Amino acid sequence: MDLADLASVHRFAESLTTDIDVLVNNAGAVSPRRRETADGFELLLGTNFLGPFALTNLVADRVRERIVITGSDSYKVGRVDLDDPHFRSRRWNPMSAYAQSKLCDMLWARALQERLGSRVPVTLAHPGWAATGIQNVTGSKLLDRAIVAVTSPFSQSAEDGALPLAEAAVGDHPPLSYIGPDGFMKWRGKPEVQEVSRRGRSAVGAEEVWALGVRETGTDLA
Repeated sequence: MDLADLASVHRFAESLTTDIDVLVNNAGAVSPRRRETADGFELLLGTNFLGPFALTNLVADRVRERIVITGSDSYKVGRVDLDDPHFRSRRWNPMSAYAQSKLCDMLWARALQERLGSRVPVTLAHPGWAATGIQNVTGSKLLDRAIVAVTSPFSQSAEDGALPLAEAAVGDHPPLSYIGPDGFMKWRGKPEVQEVSRRGRSAVGAEEVWALGVRETGTDLA
């Protein structure tokens, strides 16, 4: 399944013949330049939010235990432009696009939980600064190596970065818990429950982001 292609998402959902115990929305993208998905969405918004949004709506009735959404502390500097979410008119840069997509994820979780009620809990997690290579997208090998060198003392392995998501998936936590590393800058460490700022808890923002997801993907929960 390619989450940057809604046709692929629909094909997967239609082919699904089993229930899902836990759905972990963990796909992510970063790009050094503005790119678009197969559906004309800005790539980061399409992959990090709209694709998972559509998938979750299409398979939610098969999820039995929990839904996990991967957030990021970059949401704290994010701004969702409802009039131009795909940066067709405003200036694009990787940080703004990524932060917008992750603020969408944080708010989407709240709107999703509101609609699912007590049937299925939704939790959130972030991996901190995990050395997966997703950050190495500057387009310059020299600059990418410099980023790795500077951040290595504060980052953690991909395996350790997966631990907050695993904790969010199977740990005994209430709905909308946000799990991340407990160490320096919340970039590395053991999983802990972390506070979500007012920006990521906005009820109005959550409904606006839900409406954006429905408008762009054509999917909704009954």
